Amino acid sequence: TFVAASLLVACGMGIVAEDLGLSATTGAFAAGVLLAESGYRAQIEADIKPFEGILLGVFFVTAGASLDPATVMTEWPTLLVGIATFIAIKFSVIFAAGEFGLGLSRSDSARVGMLLAGGGEFAFVVFKLAEDLGVLPESLVKLLTASVIISMSLTPLLGEAAEWVGAKFEDLEATDRSRIDWADDYDINLTDEKRIQEAFEMFDDDGSGAISSAELQLVLTRPGTAEEKLSIREIDAIIARFDDNGDGELQYEEFAKLWTAKRRDALGTALNGDGG
Repeated sequence: TFVAASLLVACGMGIVAEDLGLSATTGAFAAGVLLAESGYRAQIEADIKPFEGILLGVFFVTAGASLDPATVMTEWPTLLVGIATFIAIKFSVIFAAGEFGLGLSRSDSARVGMLLAGGGEFAFVVFKLAEDLGVLPESLVKLLTASVIISMSLTPLLGEAAEWVGAKFEDLEATDRSRIDWADDYDINLTDEKRIQEAFEMFDDDGSGAISSAELQLVLTRPGTAEEKLSIREIDAIIARFDDNGDGELQYEEFAKLWTAKRRDALGTALNGDGG
C-alpha cells in the first residue's frame, strides 16, 4: 500500500505537469525530490529497492531510444567538438571546486572531476522541459541529447582516465613533498662524525658498506606513507650528484658529502638536473 501511494504521487504529479504544459518526466522528477525530502525517505528507499534495477533499466533504455542516429551521422563533427569541450569544462569546474572549495587533494580532485565529467541523466529532464516550453528547437534538443548519451557511454573510459590522471598528480605531489620532507626529517647540515656514521649504518640496510638506490628510497619515505615515495629515477639523480666513483651507490665518504650538503639546495639541484 505504501509503495502504491508513493507511485501514485509520482504518476499524479506527472499528469498534473502535463496538464500545465510541462512533460510528465518533469512532474515525476519533482515528485521524487518531494518524497526524498520527506520523513518517509528511508522507508521509500527500502520498499522500492526490489524495483530499482527494473526502473533503471527502463530509464536507460528510454534514454538510449531517444538517440537519433541520423543526427549523429550528420552532425558528428559538432558532436565531437561539443562533447570534448563539455567534458573539459566540467572537469575543470569540478577539479577547481574539489581542490579550492572542498579541500580535496589535487589527485582526488582530478579523479572525481574526470569520473564525473560525462553528462548526467538530469539533462534529459532539462532538455525535454526546454523543448516543451519552446526555449530550444527540436533539432537542437536532439543534438544535445545525443551528446549527453554519448558522453554517458564514455563513463568506463573516463573511469580509467581518472585513475591515470590521479596517479600522475600523486607522482607530482610526492615529488614536491619529498623535496621538503627529506630535509625536515633528516638534518643534512649535521657535521658530527658519529651522527653521520650512525645514519650511514641505518641507511645501509644490508650491511654491504654502500647505500643502494632501493635502500635510500626506503629511508627517504620515513615516516610517511607509500604516497610519499620518491621514484627510483629521482633517487638515482640524488646519488649521481655525490657518486664520485660512478658505481651507482653511495660509499661512506660520498654519503658524508650528501649528509653535509646545504639543506635542500643539493637535492633540488639534483632533481632539477635530472628533469632537465
